[in-house]
Amino acid sequence: MTISYSEILITPLNDENNYGITVDVTDYLKSGTIGNVSQTIDKGNYDIGLFTYADLNITLINFDGRFNDNTKSSSMFYYTRDRALVEVNYYDNDNNKYLIFSGIINDEATQQDLINDTVKLKVLSRDSIIRKTKVSGGLLKNGDSFLQAINIILGQPKIKNVMNYDPNNITVGYNNIIDNAEQFTDQNTRTVLDALLNASGSVFRVDKNNNMIVSPRVVTSKPALALYGGGNLLQQNNIIKMQNFNDGLQRTFNTFVINKITSQDQGYINRYGAEIKSYTFDFITQETTSQEIGAYLLNEFKDPKNEVEITVPTNTAKDSEILDPVTVSLKKNAIGWEDKRVPIA
Repeated sequence: MTISYSEILITPLNDENNYGITVDVTDYLKSGTIGNVSQTIDKGNYDIGLFTYADLNITLINFDGRFNDNTKSSSMFYYTRDRALVEVNYYDNDNNKYLIFSGIINDEATQQDLINDTVKLKVLSRDSIIRKTKVSGGLLKNGDSFLQAINIILGQPKIKNVMNYDPNNITVGYNNIIDNAEQFTDQNTRTVLDALLNASGSVFRVDKNNNMIVSPRVVTSKPALALYGGGNLLQQNNIIKMQNFNDGLQRTFNTFVINKITSQDQGYINRYGAEIKSYTFDFITQETTSQEIGAYLLNEFKDPKNEVEITVPTNTAKDSEILDPVTVSLKKNAIGWEDKRVPIA
């Protein structure tokens, strides 16, 4: 048996589209400076998320200048430090390897400490490459379906060089056709993908094998991750902390306005008050399409869904990914009260 540990690998670009040799830089990691990896659908309360961007900070010892940018002869980054691939692996006590994080360096946010000879790399998840590309004129055409358009966008070489593309991994919740594709010409790819994901009721993520996944907001078919709180009879406790349980009302919408056409549920409005979300999709001109999008999104978001934040050891969740099912077993501790009334404090 070995001691569990982490491994940091970096693969620099050789040119605009091709990557070179992967280098193990674990020995250069400054002790205690690898940050927390967080992944979440990228919107906060009272909004709808589409992407699962994550980021990570890594501080490396740079006494010989190997982590300088490409303008320095000592640098390991021949072409550019920006967009170099970074992989963080976790090895458990039995030396089994698990991919914890995979991303690309964002050179704009990288910081160098010349006094202490360190470089703090800002590493974004690989899907951030989408923000660095654009949709050229003629790439998308009138009559393309939402599904076809998403496949065309994700199949671009600059994106496929960073993440794996397979059309079998691309599905949408609602599909219809684009009426006016000119609206997408020379737009940032992230902006176009935002619009298509919103209209199709879908989300984008990257799995642990760097496969691009587009799907409706449905739980995966994987076995549920079983989490146990204190007092478990079999001593399976694996919850470190549980906090911020809420009813999920801050993520519900009972009225959708799509291109000025309204879809709403009056019963939910009466119960919770009006929660309105509006979209203008200039690439859609058919009123029936706007009505159908509104109806689909209303059915998706009108019901509150409970939320809770849970912290667990790395080894517990090493195989889990976003949208995977989770079960939580927590023993309730009831304290009796002699009187019939329960004190407030």
